[in-house]
Amino acid sequence: MNLRRILLSRAKNVGILRRMYRGIKERKLIAALEEGLEHQRALPKAAYLQQQTGRFEPREIDVASAAGIADSPSMHIYFSIERTGDKLRITDQVPDTNFHTRQRMLATAYGLLQPAAGQTLCDLGGSNGYYSFLAAPYGFQCTVVDPRPEHEQQFGFIRDQLGGSRDVTFVLGDLDTVRERSFDIVMTQGLLYHLYDHLGFMKEVHRIATKAVILETELSGEGPFRNLVKVEDVGDLRMGTGGLAGYPGYGAVLALVRAAGFRRTVRIGHPNDEKDLHGYELGRRIMLLCFK
Repeated sequence: MNLRRILLSRAKNVGILRRMYRGIKERKLIAALEEGLEHQRALPKAAYLQQQTGRFEPREIDVASAAGIADSPSMHIYFSIERTGDKLRITDQVPDTNFHTRQRMLATAYGLLQPAAGQTLCDLGGSNGYYSFLAAPYGFQCTVVDPRPEHEQQFGFIRDQLGGSRDVTFVLGDLDTVRERSFDIVMTQGLLYHLYDHLGFMKEVHRIATKAVILETELSGEGPFRNLVKVEDVGDLRMGTGGLAGYPGYGAVLALVRAAGFRRTVRIGHPNDEKDLHGYELGRRIMLLCFK
């Protein structure tokens, strides 16, 4: 019995030492990957509002014109939709969401990019194009690329019924669909963690972007170099279409960016005048502006 206790105690101590060693090694790797990483806090609200970007003003729409669209979960992510009789009141001026704070993070990235009129932006996995419609007033010619026909329908609704910019187009497809094209900027938000081959994806994104990539993703929360693998419901519009998804760790994202060939990376921080509801400052999500 005493021998068993001794062996168990030694095994426990060995496990503790291994974890300590792994932690020290991971911290050294993170420090090496963070070398040269720049940090930029997102625009204050007042500065963002002065830009007069393409924010959506509240609109009243006939219920019949929004049939099959108003109830979609991927519309409710971005818009508040309230019904009164045969009318729908639709607005994206919704308190207590992260989407305007994220738009301020994107506006900060656009400022660093200094876009000229006519620069092209590919919004890869861009859902119904919400963020592309907000990017167009900065001078971008935006192309939304998404594989969901439902999102193409929503895109048309936002453009035609909610006043979305005509400088935004929609391509039904995925990265393979635009593989032979090039864009000044590629924007990929909330997409990486729905994929499994992260390095292959980042290399292709690096190849088709001529200037920079905006990468926003959820992180695994399982340690800096541990991916969290999930099987997703492909029927859910908020999930990926491949079924198998890999949520990357923070260190893994930095390693991916470096391995893909980007020469300069800026981490865009959450605005410090709003509550961080989605954990950008807690290591649950990250936004990087990656220059070629």
